[in-house]
Amino acid sequence: SDRGLAIEATSWLSGDPAVDAVAAIDGDRSTAWIADVGDRAPALRLRWTGQRRNDQIRLLAAEQPVASKPLVTELRAGTAKRLVRLSADGRARFAPV
Repeated sequence: SDRGLAIEATSWLSGDPAVDAVAAIDGDRSTAWIADVGDRAPALRLRWTGQRRNDQIRLLAAEQPVASKPLVTELRAGTAKRLVRLSADGRARFAPV
């Protein structure tokens, strides 16, 4: 992408490009990534070019279609891995990774 960000998903609903991984990062709250119903461990993988220091995340649910909001997310950076609980508004702060 033009922001130096790439995204991959484990699946998307019925292979429909309207709900693929890019919808999760397009900045449009009227679009959404929706995992396929058979995906037992839905996940998105974000990759940035260059090194980044991250100490917070915010996940926003789409306005439509209605889907469940995430409560916890797993962060991975190199070999480090941690679970982060999200607040009601989808925010979490954590030690930098």
